[in-house]
Amino acid sequence: MTPVTVTASMGPNILDSKIPTGAWLINRGILNKSGKEIGDIFPAAPPQCQAIIQQQNPPGTGNGIRVKVVPGNGDPIDACLNKAGFSQIAKYQPSYRYWDFQRIEAGLYLSLSVILIGATYWLILRRDA
Repeated sequence: MTPVTVTASMGPNILDSKIPTGAWLINRGILNKSGKEIGDIFPAAPPQCQAIIQQQNPPGTGNGIRVKVVPGNGDPIDACLNKAGFSQIAKYQPSYRYWDFQRIEAGLYLSLSVILIGATYWLILRRDA
């Protein structure tokens, strides 16, 4: 079944609020302004956003991105990426499809069992006693 796709602007918990509880999350990513999914945000970010990231995380401060959130303004990196047209994307299967997937899987196993039983029966009949 085709997964449900949701998009949201950059920011903490914005995308999570659009995914229902109990959903099977298949993929999360970041889209650039042309709608292409990117792997690493830093090389794909515009120069002005890269400058903000480097200001927030000077060289030699360790791994990861640490952001100084300005009260009332939120995360400056997210604001810059939103302005540049970046967004988040997620693909998931809703929990109400659980039993549909169970029926599909049961049908496949039942079909395989019938084929194997038929092949066994046919081989036994062909065999010389």
